[in-house]
Amino acid sequence: MRIFQIILFIFTVISGIGMAAVGREYIQNEIAELIIFIVFALTLLGQAIVGYYNVRKNPWKDFSLKSRNAEEVMGQALDLACLTMSEGQHTFRANIFMKCDRDETKICVKYYSTNMVGDSDLGMKLEKWQGCAGQAWGYDAPTVANLKLPEIQGGSSWGLDLKQLEMTRDLAAVLSVPVRHPENNLLIAILNFDTKEPIADLLTHDRHKAIALQVAQQVGLLIFGFGDFSPLL
Repeated sequence: MRIFQIILFIFTVISGIGMAAVGREYIQNEIAELIIFIVFALTLLGQAIVGYYNVRKNPWKDFSLKSRNAEEVMGQALDLACLTMSEGQHTFRANIFMKCDRDETKICVKYYSTNMVGDSDLGMKLEKWQGCAGQAWGYDAPTVANLKLPEIQGGSSWGLDLKQLEMTRDLAAVLSVPVRHPENNLLIAILNFDTKEPIADLLTHDRHKAIALQVAQQVGLLIFGFGDFSPLL
C-alpha cells in the first residue's frame, strides 16, 4: 500500500501540473487535454480508495478517534479537489453538507478543506431550497449560484437570512452537487465548491461540473466507508 501511495502521489503531482497547463491554455490539443483529465480523475479515485482503505482497515472502538481520522482523510481529499477545480488559475474552498445531528430538517457542514479552518460559515445550517446547497438538495441536481448578481439583474438572495448573508458576504460564486450512496444511489450529502472570485459563469461549464461530479462520486465512497451517514429526503 505504501508503494501504491507513493506512485499515486507522483501521478497526482504530474497530472495536477498538466491540469494547470490546460487551464492556462499552454496545452491546446483536445486529445492531450482528455488524457490529462482522465489521469487526474483516476488519481482522485485512487486517493478515495486509499482513504477508504485507511478508514476501514482498523475496527475503531473509539468514535472520537474514528471521527478525527475521517475528517483528516476527507480534508485531504477536498484539498486535492480544490486544486483540481482551480486549474492553476483560481482559488476554491470545498465543503460537504450532511444532515444535522440535532435537526434532521436541515443540513450542516460536516467536512471541509483546510483553507476553511476558522471561517465563520462552518456553522452554517440550511433548510431544503435555502442557499445554493439547499437548492441542489431540493432539485437533486448540480446548482450554480452567482452571489454578486443584484436581484434587480436577476440575482437572488437564495433564501438566506441576515445572519447567513453576513456569513457569506465575501463569496462570489458557488457550485453545489449531490453526493450519492455508492450502492443504493440515495442522496446522502451535498458537495460545495465556493470562491471569492466572480466566476459563476465559469462554473456552469461542463468541464467544472464534470470535475465536481467526479469528486462527488469519490466523496460518496469515502462517506460510505466512514459508515456515518443518513439519506437526505
